[in-house]
Amino acid sequence: MAAAATAVQTVRPTTRALVSAPGPAGINSLGVSTSAVGTSTIPSSAYDCLDIACLCGFFGGTGGTTCTLPNGQTLTKAIRKEYRVMTDDERQKYDQSLFI
Repeated sequence: MAAAATAVQTVRPTTRALVSAPGPAGINSLGVSTSAVGTSTIPSSAYDCLDIACLCGFFGGTGGTTCTLPNGQTLTKAIRKEYRVMTDDERQKYDQSLFI
């Protein structure tokens, strides 16, 4: 029994992983918005941007999220529409833009 009393137990420290509940994309656990390009703070092209505030600088605009372009227009999201649901006027404008 003396041998059992002098035995040293090796205790390994436990590691804990931080697991957060799922949340909105681009928001970290501290509630701070994160960039889509995690390794770079300054995007090198407009294709690296995921929001209007980022794109604004590439198009020479001012104002961030309410971006005003140099020609006075507001930079907004693109409108996607299937050809079959376009009005006759929209379809005509689209066709003219392709065959200029």
